[in-house]
Amino acid sequence: MIFSATFNQMALQHFDYLAQKTGASQAHSLLTDTISTFAQRIGTHPHSAPVCLELSELGLKDYFDYIDSSSQFRIIYRVDKHNIYALLLLNTRQSMERALINHCLMI
Repeated sequence: MIFSATFNQMALQHFDYLAQKTGASQAHSLLTDTISTFAQRIGTHPHSAPVCLELSELGLKDYFDYIDSSSQFRIIYRVDKHNIYALLLLNTRQSMERALINHCLMI
């Protein structure tokens, strides 16, 4: 499993925000639990999450949308023959459009 630079940057941004609200230890635990659960489930069953609806509407039908209901995070990823690529880490209330614009600005 490969975590993109954008994914890692988003994880750090979420950590900073959550650490202010709940403390660094709790923020770290929430994010690592979410990412570990994702890696275990998707590493075993890569196509078990639904196709990402927002990206599908744009014609991008090979991106999946893993949602962790306990943490309220979603991970956008894609799968090829050899790897799983975790691309974006979003809060379920975040706008996909806004996240993609921010991603383009970071490149």
